[in-house]
Amino acid sequence: MNILIMVMMFLSNVISNVFSFIGGLPSEILGGAVALVVGYILKLIPNEKLAVTFEKLMYGLGVAVTLGISRIKIQWIKTLWQKTIEAYIVDALNNIVVHGLQGFIKGLRSDNE
Repeated sequence: MNILIMVMMFLSNVISNVFSFIGGLPSEILGGAVALVVGYILKLIPNEKLAVTFEKLMYGLGVAVTLGISRIKIQWIKTLWQKTIEAYIVDALNNIVVHGLQGFIKGLRSDNE
């Protein structure tokens, strides 16, 4: 469910920005309508399948970033990545973003109990 909400918010923002640039219909209304249609279509896909697909996509992106940095010929950049950025920042992102969103989603679902 949380992936569905993120996709709907992302699409609403993108469509709003595109149509505010172009002009015409109020961009918020059109962006929201398209996000609702996409959300309905995505709701027809099982949550597990959506989660697995999105996780594979993001895993591939993470691998691409890491491989790109590890292929740099400058040694101090590789060392900086491996000992500082990857060690501390990636762990911080994991702790803050992943666990923060999980807690937020649990809070949103707390009234369903």
